[in-house]
Amino acid sequence: MRGRWGSGGGGLGSDCNNTTSEAAGCRMTIRERNDPIRRGEGSFAWMSRQAEGSNTRLCLDRMMRWVEEFPSDSRADLLSRLKSKSASQFDGAYFELFVHRLLKKSLSVEPVIPSPIIGASRPDFEVASRTGLTSVEATVFEDVEAESSVDGDGMDILRETTSKVRSPGFALWLERFQRGSNEPSKSRIAQKIDEILKSVSHSELLALSARPGQKHDVKALPEFTITDEPSGWCWTVRPMPLVNPEVRPKSIVANSGEGRVVYVKTAERLRDAIKVKLDQHAARQVPLVIVACSNHWPGSPEVDDVAEALLGTEYWEIERQGPGVDGPFHKPDGLWTSPRGDHTRPAAVIVTSVCKPWIDSRTVMLWENPKVPRIDWLAGWPFWRCHWEATPGPSTVSEGRLLSIGDLD
Repeated sequence: MRGRWGSGGGGLGSDCNNTTSEAAGCRMTIRERNDPIRRGEGSFAWMSRQAEGSNTRLCLDRMMRWVEEFPSDSRADLLSRLKSKSASQFDGAYFELFVHRLLKKSLSVEPVIPSPIIGASRPDFEVASRTGLTSVEATVFEDVEAESSVDGDGMDILRETTSKVRSPGFALWLERFQRGSNEPSKSRIAQKIDEILKSVSHSELLALSARPGQKHDVKALPEFTITDEPSGWCWTVRPMPLVNPEVRPKSIVANSGEGRVVYVKTAERLRDAIKVKLDQHAARQVPLVIVACSNHWPGSPEVDDVAEALLGTEYWEIERQGPGVDGPFHKPDGLWTSPRGDHTRPAAVIVTSVCKPWIDSRTVMLWENPKVPRIDWLAGWPFWRCHWEATPGPSTVSEGRLLSIGDLD
């Protein structure tokens, strides 16, 4: 278990991004301002209403090109899930699209979607090769503790009042909020924000918060409470003076003080996600490759996360007589090493993280099961590959290269 700071960074609609895109077939850097995603709005709709030529729209165009190459019989279902307002539906559908493109473009195989199987789960894809048939399953899992995840609704409600707030020259720093029992009136919230902003002096707050080398000393600003009694919602905010007092911000919420510790259990959640897929396909007698995506922002799955899930908990041996240290080794409590497990399944695991159209999945690792014959079409895997012996011992990562989105175009 690792504690990490989570503050919602990198989510949809970052106010200003320096981003790089290869979606148009050439490398370009675009500085853009995205409209924030609205509460209840799906990712597809959010991407579709961004400015023509923006990086987000280029990502959407690339995604739609990939959709056109998806198996035609399943294309309508995939597109329906991509257009869903449900984040989990979109993430799952896009990851299937990503996996299809990864297999087709990077490994030069033709993944097909098998026909439904009565009384059994159908794998996402099947790949035929000279050594036989292989099933491929794509799965997205959350490795952040659900109860510790940052809840964005309180910030989103304030963002949605932006167009109704009339006072220029300020944004709000959100310190904390209390969830209400029903939906508050945006006009009523905007009126309360205007009352606060009219009660303070722009020049005085600008001088009060001035700090050399920084825009604001936020903690020097006064704190106000916005309470909406009919709905039960409550926010604690600090008014942040903009440099130009005549400017109205694109979003009334400039930032949030809601930094908090979230606990990331990558190894445990990865192992659980793989076990679910193994149970679903227990009756199938063909090799199974599982492609897993950890759907969180703080970082990518590291080698030791995946090694712990597959090979067991890491430990080191220290000599009692002297400074010698050997390792790392793994206890036999992993998916492929536990005495209670089936050590021949899955045949291989591919792991990546935060797979979304507007985020470049930089690291994609291949882990092959040393106790089963190698799958021939994985022999040419061009990215990071992990090796270890079938007997307990140290694991090593070969020199692979990072995946860039250009590899899939």
